Amino acid sequence: MNKKNAPISNMGTISLVMIFMVLCLVIFSILSLSGSLSDFNMSKEAANKSKAYYQAEIEVTKTLKKIDEACEKSLATGSALSLETLEGNVTTQEDSDAVTLLITEKINDKLHLEVTLTMNETGHDEDGYYTITSWKEVPSNTWTEDDTYKLM
Repeated sequence: MNKKNAPISNMGTISLVMIFMVLCLVIFSILSLSGSLSDFNMSKEAANKSKAYYQAEIEVTKTLKKIDEACEKSLATGSALSLETLEGNVTTQEDSDAVTLLITEKINDKLHLEVTLTMNETGHDEDGYYTITSWKEVPSNTWTEDDTYKLM
């Protein structure tokens, strides 16, 4: 009558450990997949922004080429510089010191590329017809601070 009774705690322990391990593997795989998807989307956005920036840079370079051609033409003919043939993204500001050109090109809805040129007085120096004084990305919208909080 001496029967050995197996302890209850040993029954199914391996099954419970296996279920726990499979559950952990599934959770970690889902987390790594969601991290990979967010990295992919962020990389895609960065690539689109870079592509848009370089496209805007190409357009500004084309405008600079047109300005160079206009300067060469005015220097060859001896006439005054005429920038009316340029597109609408060029604005001219004349001061007593120098003539400044501002070229703006849209990058995307939030940013545009802004290039400022200062024309050389003699028309053509060793450095060229103009000096690029700034080349920067500028936000399209102005940021307004809103520090009011509705408490009640």
